[in-house]
Amino acid sequence: TIPLILPIVMVQNPDKWKGPNHLSALVDIPPALKEALSPPIELTMWVDDLGESVLDDPVANPEVLALVELTRALLFADHHPASITPARIEQLAPLFDTVLGSSREDTEALWTYVSNVFNEDSPLRTMLLDAVNKENQDMGRTYKEAWLAEGTARGIATSLLQVLEHRQWTISTELERRVLDTQDEPTLRRWFRRALAVDTLDHVFVPDA
Repeated sequence: TIPLILPIVMVQNPDKWKGPNHLSALVDIPPALKEALSPPIELTMWVDDLGESVLDDPVANPEVLALVELTRALLFADHHPASITPARIEQLAPLFDTVLGSSREDTEALWTYVSNVFNEDSPLRTMLLDAVNKENQDMGRTYKEAWLAEGTARGIATSLLQVLEHRQWTISTELERRVLDTQDEPTLRRWFRRALAVDTLDHVFVPDA
């Protein structure tokens, strides 16, 4: 038997997904052979438009729903900052309260991503600073103090090392020192973005072309 394969395309394009939705459309087969033989295996790709909301999901529990909605909104906003309107901020703020009250690890991940990806004048940064309810005030102050320190190169370097550790990569003393000694914030942010996406530790620190 073969394992179940569920292809999912995550889309950030404001013009929606216009590519193929079936595996057969992606396989390079000569037209004559394609006409004579049907695809041995057909897979339908599920398209997940990150610009849309999942808040109407009737199954997911509130904590999962809040985390998924926030994560999708943040990923989409990285390429489309205009999507974060005052109405959208008002919708997202209580979701952060929900995540903050249920999972410290998830909250830290959101803080780390936003503080390293979005500029200081981003309404998302303001939202995450302000959206702390009374039950979580102490934790909120802790995060706020940490976040205000993230603007320095040292703060970004520390966040980067945390991501590398979270991905279970072996960090040598030499590499740790290299990261902490780097003062160029654009370089650190570039490494941070790569650390979220690439497959190996070496790819994080490849020289720019």
